[in-house]
Amino acid sequence: MKFLTTTQKQFLLRKNVQRGGMYMFPAMGFDVYSGPSYSESIHMDTNPFTKSLAHEQFVVKDIIDGFCRGNFYSKPHHTDFYITQEELSRRGLLEIIMLFLITSTPMTIYNWCRGGVD
Repeated sequence: MKFLTTTQKQFLLRKNVQRGGMYMFPAMGFDVYSGPSYSESIHMDTNPFTKSLAHEQFVVKDIIDGFCRGNFYSKPHHTDFYITQEELSRRGLLEIIMLFLITSTPMTIYNWCRGGVD
């Protein structure tokens, strides 16, 4: 028996990335691209225990073909760089668990009152 709809599951797993928004960098490392293609990339390995990017945010200036062009919020780099929208929209495990604990019961009750999930 299903308790949550596909849209509700996507809400728990992914953030909605929009132009002009500020987002935390992925905690377990990510690829940085010099342009909106997969041809040139540099992997930034961010160790969550060193907290190298713990309080830094990424400002999305534009979204082009699944790539988010932007820069650091507090100390901008001299040129903009690209991160895939897929990597930027992923939620961390702790965030998923907290959202699930807080929202799963109200969502299940809502779905149950509406007649269940198909």
